[in-house]
Amino acid sequence: MNRFLFVPLRGARRNSYIVTCTTSNECLVVDPPKDAALVAAVLNEKSLTLRSIVLTSGHGAYSAGVEALRVIQPDARLAAHPASGVLEHGGRELQHGDTIVLGRLRVSVLATPGEKSGGISLYLPFGPGEAGSVLTGDALRDGGMGRTEDPEERRRLMEAVRDSLFCLGDGVRVYPGQGPPSTIGVERHHNPCIEPVCARGSSDR
Repeated sequence: MNRFLFVPLRGARRNSYIVTCTTSNECLVVDPPKDAALVAAVLNEKSLTLRSIVLTSGHGAYSAGVEALRVIQPDARLAAHPASGVLEHGGRELQHGDTIVLGRLRVSVLATPGEKSGGISLYLPFGPGEAGSVLTGDALRDGGMGRTEDPEERRRLMEAVRDSLFCLGDGVRVYPGQGPPSTIGVERHHNPCIEPVCARGSSDR
C-alpha cells in the first residue's frame, strides 16, 4: 500500500510539487508557486502539515513563491543548498547525500548545479512509479537541461547529470522544474543536449 501522496502543480512557466507521507500527513513543497493559494487548497483539502519548503535552485523563478507561502505557513522551514544564496538564519542547508525525513518517507538530496550554483535534485525511491522519481529543478528536463554559456559550468552540469541522475536507472521518472515529466531512459537516449560521454552513465542502480 502506498504511503505517499505526490501532487504536481504544473504552471505555465514552472512546476511545483507537494510530497506527503500519508501515515503522518506531513508534507514538503518543492519550488512553491507564486500563488500560495494553490498550495493552501491542497493542504486544507488533505489536512496536511507543511514541514519544509525545499528549493532546487537559487534562481528567482524558483524562490518567488516562498514569502507568500511563509505568510500562511510560518512554521515551515526553508531548505536549500548553501550555495544557492537563498537561505536565511535557521534554514536547513542541504548537501549531496543528505536525507530529508518526512514521516516514514526518506527523500535523498542530489547535487545537480544547473543554471545557478547550489542546484539540487530530490530522489523519491518510493515513487511515483515502480523505480521511483526524481525532481530535477533546472538540471534536466524533457529534451533539455539547465542553460549556461560558461564552458566550466556546462561541464559541471554534465558531470552532475551523469553522476547523480543517470545512475538512478532508466525507469526512474523525471519531474522537472519546467515542462512535462519524462524518464531517465528517455533523456539519456534522446535528449539532444546530452553529450555522448554523459549518456554513458551507469543505469544499474
